[in-house]
Amino acid sequence: MTPRRALVVGASSGVGRAVAIALAESGVRVAAMARRKDRLVDLCADAHGAIEPVLGDVRSERLCQESVDAAISHLGGLDAVVYTAGVSNMALVCDTAFEEWQRIFETNVIGAGRVFAHACNELTTNRGQMVVLSSVSEQRPKPGLVPYAASKAALRKLIEGLRTENPAVAFSIVSIGPTAPTDFAVEFDPAIADRLRAQWITGGFLAPGEMTADDVAAQIVHCSLSPMRTEDLVLLPRPAAP
Repeated sequence: MTPRRALVVGASSGVGRAVAIALAESGVRVAAMARRKDRLVDLCADAHGAIEPVLGDVRSERLCQESVDAAISHLGGLDAVVYTAGVSNMALVCDTAFEEWQRIFETNVIGAGRVFAHACNELTTNRGQMVVLSSVSEQRPKPGLVPYAASKAALRKLIEGLRTENPAVAFSIVSIGPTAPTDFAVEFDPAIADRLRAQWITGGFLAPGEMTADDVAAQIVHCSLSPMRTEDLVLLPRPAAP
């Protein structure tokens, strides 16, 4: 079915923000969940009141449940969840602290499971769908992003398992390549990032070109609104003209 009410998680910036706006422009009633209140205020202003802000944090069980419950209450139900929340460090595995592993997996994997658990009854009753944002780094982890890639591989297995447990719900994994603007690298140490990006170049890890957050969002929205079940979607930049 075509969703009428959608919750976008991680909507304060980048692809999540673009998805929330694009869904609202498509006539879907949208609740946008994020940690940063100021960004949510800006998002709702840009959407001219068409988006309901929901302040929450997927790393907190209590806040996660309260946020999903608030979205369901605001929208009068729920037909779709788009999970775009994701974080990473930029460091080799041997230099990655336990707290970073915990932050990455709690946000990228466990948070998705938490959100679905609290939205499960609505999505099952309405034969709805859940779309999660992944990365092409899952297939070939880049130096410095190995914990992130590992979390995306775990996210894939989570979704594959949820498909078997919840056959009434459609689950889509959207893997994306280089995209801007996003806040993905905003906390990276510039010196470490420059050193490891040099390894990406020599190792052939960088695909040519870059996609925009709006173009990626348009494909995610198309996937969400389509009457067909889209299980796996990979988005990559087109090669630049010679």
